[in-house]
Amino acid sequence: MSNIHNLKLREETVQLKFDNWAIYNLEKELGGKSPFIFLKEGGDVTSISFLASCVWAGLLHKDPDLTVRQAIEMFDLKFARMGDIANVLVQGLQDAYGIEDEKKKKVKEKQEKKKGE
Repeated sequence: MSNIHNLKLREETVQLKFDNWAIYNLEKELGGKSPFIFLKEGGDVTSISFLASCVWAGLLHKDPDLTVRQAIEMFDLKFARMGDIANVLVQGLQDAYGIEDEKKKKVKEKQEKKKGE
């Protein structure tokens, strides 16, 4: 379970990696709750605590000593950007858990259907 996702934070683009270590630490940060369950239950993916925790966990591969507080300081709290950040993080978590989003699934089905014709 490993994937890299680029995320623009302020003036810098960082590479988030949601591997086993990141997911383990993210679960601990979320109070023992799996981010997969959080997503399935419709948790608020734009909450500052969720976003900061995900960014922090995704950056541990670059800086194992990074804190959640330092991760919070890395991004702008403008609401419009929060949605962009949330989209990248949700995609990264879906990839980590092997979950295909509906858009990707439909595109894949169309491509397979065209191959069969």
